[in-house]
Amino acid sequence: MTLAHECLALADAAVKDRRGSYGSPDANYHRLAGLWRAVLERDVSALETVLCLIQMKIARLMNDPSHEDSWVDIAGYAAIGYEISQLLKERADG
Repeated sequence: MTLAHECLALADAAVKDRRGSYGSPDANYHRLAGLWRAVLERDVSALETVLCLIQMKIARLMNDPSHEDSWVDIAGYAAIGYEISQLLKERADG
């Protein structure tokens, strides 16, 4: 297994674990968007929350590019963002 595959496997395990703890990513990130909406006083989408969390991890990596957990988390957030984007596409298509 390459290091890239190891990162993806760790992200996959984390996403599966969190799905059991927090429910579906779609529902969880909509909840998070609702909380951010109250603070930011503007509409926030579930997809925007994912993008912002990725940016947070990038900011942390700018301080320490070798921090493995941030790389794994970005891979996990990317997978969740992909899932949410596909659900949005399915809903739009109808």
